[in-house]
Amino acid sequence: EYNEERPHQALDQRVPADHYLASTRPWPRRLPEVEYPRHWETRRVAPNGRIQWDRHSIFLSRALVNETVGLEEVDDGIWTVHFATVPLARWLTRERCLRPIVRW
Repeated sequence: EYNEERPHQALDQRVPADHYLASTRPWPRRLPEVEYPRHWETRRVAPNGRIQWDRHSIFLSRALVNETVGLEEVDDGIWTVHFATVPLARWLTRERCLRPIVRW
């Protein structure tokens, strides 16, 4: 209704569908595999959204199922969990807990 029937003042009383143009770029079924630096650890995210680390199951996100994440050691027992170029969280091995990365 909003895209094809109701005119919008900002569009000179035309409907948004009049302005829509589908992209001609192909959309891949699956994105290419992410590559991480060789010195990072990598883990594949399981169907339950978890990865395994030293006999511990860590929940990351179901949004990352079947994706590979990279873990970069930033200090003794502290690892940053990355998806591609995005740092997601810190894994603290001694406390066995995942902490969000806070950005101000």
